[in-house]
Amino acid sequence: MVRKGSKAEPRGAENAVNLRNPEARVALPYLTTPTWVTIDRNRSLGYGGNRRHPGSWYAKIVLGKTPEGKEDRRQVRLGLADDLPPTPMDEPVSRTDPAEGPNVENEKSGLTYSQALAAALAWFEEESRRGSRTVRTPEIPPQSQVTYPTIGDALDGYFNRLKTTGESSRRSAHLRIALTKTQIGSLVIANLTRQQLDNWMDTIVRTPPRVRSKNGKEPAGKKKWDPDDPENQRARKVTANRALADVKAALTYTFGQNGAASNLAWDTVKPYRKVDKSRGTAMTPAEVVHLLNSCLPEFRPLAYGTLLTAGRYGELTQLNVGDFQARRKLIHIRAEITKTQKERFVPLTDEAMVVFMEICRGRAPEEPLFIRANGKRWNKSQQHQPMKDSSKKVNIDTCFYGLRHTRISHWIEDGIAMAAVAESAGTSEFMIRTHYKHLDPESVQKTVNTRSRVIGITQERIEQSKRELEAFAQQEVDDMPVLNFTPESLHPYTYLGKVKGGSEEPQARRPKPTREELRALLARDISVLQIAKIVGYSNVTVTKWCKGFGLKVPGRGYHAKKRAKKKSRR
Repeated sequence: MVRKGSKAEPRGAENAVNLRNPEARVALPYLTTPTWVTIDRNRSLGYGGNRRHPGSWYAKIVLGKTPEGKEDRRQVRLGLADDLPPTPMDEPVSRTDPAEGPNVENEKSGLTYSQALAAALAWFEEESRRGSRTVRTPEIPPQSQVTYPTIGDALDGYFNRLKTTGESSRRSAHLRIALTKTQIGSLVIANLTRQQLDNWMDTIVRTPPRVRSKNGKEPAGKKKWDPDDPENQRARKVTANRALADVKAALTYTFGQNGAASNLAWDTVKPYRKVDKSRGTAMTPAEVVHLLNSCLPEFRPLAYGTLLTAGRYGELTQLNVGDFQARRKLIHIRAEITKTQKERFVPLTDEAMVVFMEICRGRAPEEPLFIRANGKRWNKSQQHQPMKDSSKKVNIDTCFYGLRHTRISHWIEDGIAMAAVAESAGTSEFMIRTHYKHLDPESVQKTVNTRSRVIGITQERIEQSKRELEAFAQQEVDDMPVLNFTPESLHPYTYLGKVKGGSEEPQARRPKPTREELRALLARDISVLQIAKIVGYSNVTVTKWCKGFGLKVPGRGYHAKKRAKKKSRR
């Protein structure tokens, strides 16, 4: 009901007045969608216009909800309206299919409002008799033919067909599924209920996250974890949503072979809402310079390359020199090394061109683009320690992923379209909008600034504040630190063969002692560790020498001191 003054009228009553006669319908604007008149509860009569022909009558009915929880809404076109006189272009249209509406033998004559209402009422009755749609369920095989009787079996079957890309994605999915199997893997799918899955998700939220444990030991939960902390609850809800997605995907994949009569037990379980949050704060330009200055020579090209391309560690370490296409000013990331198995081309700025041209100068196309001081390609997890050391030197709390996050944030802040950012970063536009929308300068700030009214501050004071902000920004530019290295120092030949991350020249090895020299050291009755320190080699190497020369291997530390003490007492 809608209220007009002191009178309550049915919703759509005004539309009914406009649709009753052809003169009123002609005065209506062009209608892209039908305008509706409520005839009864969940039943409506509609009229839609057309630029070249008379308008049409429509009927709409809502028959409750389907078992999937969706509204069972049906709509049908009844025929042409009596807006204009018949024209030779109009052809008779006959419909006898009840799903297409009532039988209108000839649309040339057009339907008046009363005729359309009568046709709609007849169609309403026919649809009501037909009833709501039924959900088709697969034929349930005998219990002996059920391939995946439990959730654990369904997860195994789903993981075997899981089209994950890259070793890290496969390992992550395997760990999630293995943990889920220990929690609800024994539940029989044929007897599964929504309440069981809801209780499982609540248990995940109340359980502290697991921490890494040594091989052979049971994994333990995080200590000093407060279950009532809102941030802890939010993080655990994100974990529960991820686990629920795996379970629902596995059960849907095995539906028809897992003994379930319907998918309602898991399809109606909803994930926790509004628990995802934006990424952490990105580094400022000054912090980026400080971080690059603190990097080891062998790690600096990799860190700089990540800050210029927003590439993932696993992608950048698999690049070859030939993937840098200087003429096209881009980096080609091949499909087989990407997380999404989709190749992409990352455009390079002028600064990036200088960096990559120096890294690739004079090198063969098949060589690794980023290499370590020992001449080998960067391997799994080898970026953590140098990144930790570099960030600790300049007191910046970040990780290697923070380099990628910083580059994406800077792209958004510079006004680059989110679709272009997603394309270059190798992710979806939905993910970019979810985590980086707050950085978009065109989203809210510009609209609010141009359309909001001023409450009380004078325009002169506002302009003064703008000038102060501009001066502050200029001061930041003037105080910007400079790089303490040259682009030429990024070439591998500047650090290859060096030690300590390519920062120091290796010390010359002392010559191997002769048998007599080693015998003289052993006569001093000192430990093998002390001998190793004297000759400049490891204790393992000294032990091998003793065995090779047929000399008695000295003891290590405590035992050697004990023997020397006994010998002195004699």
